Amino acid sequence: MKRNVYFFIFILLFAVVSLQAQQVISSAGASATGTGVQLSWTIGEPVIATFTGTSAILTQGFHQSKLTVTAIDPTLFPELQLSVYPNPVSTSLRLQISGDRLQNLTYILFNIEGKAVLNKEIENSPELIQMEQFSSGTYLLKVLRDNTPLKTFKVIKE
Repeated sequence: MKRNVYFFIFILLFAVVSLQAQQVISSAGASATGTGVQLSWTIGEPVIATFTGTSAILTQGFHQSKLTVTAIDPTLFPELQLSVYPNPVSTSLRLQISGDRLQNLTYILFNIEGKAVLNKEIENSPELIQMEQFSSGTYLLKVLRDNTPLKTFKVIKE
């Protein structure tokens, strides 16, 4: 009788532990085995640690299926509304600014390498930014007030 009770408790504990096991449903991944080693991986795991041994480097992470970036910069002046159009752009980009206090505003256009390719004080709204001289690619347009970042836009140049 005691043996059946212990067996039942063992099965119950095993079921509870197996229900709490981690599972990943991913779009890609694989497993590999070697001499005394098994390795499994999935696509989409941010790195959290790297370990280096004498003959191997192990970088491990955790699966994060949903990552949403809501803003690049915090909104410091909510009375200002900033928008950029058209995006993607081929010839000229319009920076629309509405709200109070449009003075002391500047913008800086950065290429994908982080180099500032254009820096100008904003004179009008909409401000017209000529993009013809720049090669196709991704740019970041940062709008500032008194050197304080207001908003950063990702701009695609066709």
